[in-house]
Amino acid sequence: MARVTALETAVAALQALRLAGTTGSGSTSASLAAGGTKAVDCAFKSPMPDTNYTVIAQIDGAQSLLGVITPQYPITTKTTTGCTVTIKNTGLLTLAQTITVQVTAIRLGA
Repeated sequence: MARVTALETAVAALQALRLAGTTGSGSTSASLAAGGTKAVDCAFKSPMPDTNYTVIAQIDGAQSLLGVITPQYPITTKTTTGCTVTIKNTGLLTLAQTITVQVTAIRLGA
């Protein structure tokens, strides 16, 4: 009989974890009033295996001295091909320019 050591058990546990991930983006050109929110649909470059993943969002553009757009967490609208990120203008002025949301989806586990 083979004896399983603690190291072998740890290696087996790490091998059982499967990391899946992808990136994607979405954009909107709507005007966003101070304090206003908007949902932005983001499409992934490649599909995720399921909807059990974590999304990290980053805003490109639409940042100024008096206006800042931020992603709102948690991101709950998720499919295997994308997600919807709600953005909010936390600044003092209305921003009217193209806003691009870059997303990274990560799934750890079997």
